[in-house]
Amino acid sequence: MNEENTTSAIKKMIIGSIICQYGAYALLDDTKFELKQKVRAVIQAVKGVESWFLHHPNSDENYRKIFREQFGSDEILLIAELVETVFGLKSDDIETVIAALKGNMEEENALK
Repeated sequence: MNEENTTSAIKKMIIGSIICQYGAYALLDDTKFELKQKVRAVIQAVKGVESWFLHHPNSDENYRKIFREQFGSDEILLIAELVETVFGLKSDDIETVIAALKGNMEEENALK
């Protein structure tokens, strides 16, 4: 896998793990024992993947560098916040948001 694809894959995984943690922590207090154990297992799995990138012997310096850069970036947190913000919208509203974002990006690219 080339570095651009690796970076993209890690970025998507980080965004997914942040959203997963948001949901897991939101469920944690209001659940019964069995589901609470499964939610805790999800949180541990997410932390385990993050830890693999940073500490596992099979993770190389390239993975560590990409993970640190992406995990700490404002872009990742903003994307996770965007997903959280649009989560409750209906599909038509989400399509409107996507179209507006794409239109804005096309305008910016045309100005360059």
